[in-house]
Amino acid sequence: MKNERLTKMLENAQIKLVKAHKSLERLNKQLIKEQAEENSYTRWIEDDIQRKEREIKDINFSINEYSAKLKAVQNIEEIPVLRKFIDNWKVLATEYYTEQYNKLIKYKKWLEEQEKILKQWEKETGHIYYRSKENEEKRKELKIDSKTKGEYLHNHFDALILHIGMYELDWEQLIQKEVNREAERKYINFLNRIKKAVGKTLDCSGLYIANNLEINGIVAGELGKVKVETITAGGHNIQCYHYRVLIKDISL
Repeated sequence: MKNERLTKMLENAQIKLVKAHKSLERLNKQLIKEQAEENSYTRWIEDDIQRKEREIKDINFSINEYSAKLKAVQNIEEIPVLRKFIDNWKVLATEYYTEQYNKLIKYKKWLEEQEKILKQWEKETGHIYYRSKENEEKRKELKIDSKTKGEYLHNHFDALILHIGMYELDWEQLIQKEVNREAERKYINFLNRIKKAVGKTLDCSGLYIANNLEINGIVAGELGKVKVETITAGGHNIQCYHYRVLIKDISL
């Protein structure tokens, strides 16, 4: 869970802060000692002290940031059925982006083969100048000119995958990282929409996940009752699995 990860990061930062303060204390004592000797060169110690002070400042900033994020996460209600719905989205989104990434790699390999054909043609014809009319026409014929490649990438791949495509070694971790981040945002947004309709006190026992993985049902709170309905679409080679949330007041 996200709060466990944040807690660990906060604990590690606090440990680093203690060590940094001890290191700074040692440097200050060393500086006093060196300054007591008239001919001693102390510039290196002063530089180390400044670096350590900047390090402490950065660690304190991280601690404050982790603490604020942890507080925000801890204030978020865990609604099991809503979490399961978002987890289903994560699975389908991961499958979609993985499929897209593999298609991007396949396209890149196709481009490499087309470039080999171009190089062979250049060798046979002597048209080796990239900006020449003949060279550009051959690139268009092979569908590897800048305009054709740009349009194909734009029409067939998400911006996320085009970005991740630059990091082939870590692509699976990068996809999972982005999907997890988006899932948490979707969970909070979904929860806030329900809260806005029924208030902060929630009774989500009436929510359920249908066979098509959509989340539907009744949510009650101090402001009344609402009917929640999701309409889902996408996934697998069309577009990333997404949904629309419909909330209807049924208090009366």
